[in-house]
Amino acid sequence: MTSITLVKKLSMAVVGTTFIALGSISTAKASTLVLESATFSSASLNSGYTVGLSQSVGWRFQIDRSLQVTDIGGNFGTFYNSGNIFGAIVSLDSLNALPSGNPNSLQNVLGSTTFTPTSLGGDTLTPLSVLLNPGNYALIFGSGQFGATGFSGMPYTGQINFPGSSYFFSNTNWINGGVSNARFIVKGNEVTTSVPEPTSVLGLLAFSLLSISQILQRQGYSKNTDTFEHENN
Repeated sequence: MTSITLVKKLSMAVVGTTFIALGSISTAKASTLVLESATFSSASLNSGYTVGLSQSVGWRFQIDRSLQVTDIGGNFGTFYNSGNIFGAIVSLDSLNALPSGNPNSLQNVLGSTTFTPTSLGGDTLTPLSVLLNPGNYALIFGSGQFGATGFSGMPYTGQINFPGSSYFFSNTNWINGGVSNARFIVKGNEVTTSVPEPTSVLGLLAFSLLSISQILQRQGYSKNTDTFEHENN
């Protein structure tokens, strides 16, 4: 004869019901989201804004839902392209704010990477994984930090700002404006989670308890003892 205490039985029941409830919480399929500052044009890749040790260029953006960033990039020209530059996402206090701190020592950095822009007449994208909650951010390209020592440039001829695009740049300090029609890109997946209704969880719990009760009755559970007995043949 084997015995299983009632405490153990109830513990297993609670754990099983918990797994059932948690299993009903699912993450919806992620939707790809691409944020862009301006249209693309290859009309002139021989002039544009310098990105290097002496100057960083940035673009502000705002999101109203969580975003798992997968890539950043933009349109970089052939006129001024040597070595690697950095790309960094920083948080901003507001959509019109400038980054905190000195341009040569970025603060509030949520994610950064270094890469070498290509000159193939198309956008350059590089992987960057960072989770952004709803809020205000900036994508900045530059050099002299995060191991980047090269330089490049971002053309603007033939490109048109998308509504609301807002830029800034730096020399020794952050300067608002002064940049327009440069193409920045942030690509990622929207993060959405579905949570079960409370009534659904309660229904699962009631069903589990009813099933447990029926099993105990079939197997000879006695209300006068806290042991579960099953006779071996």
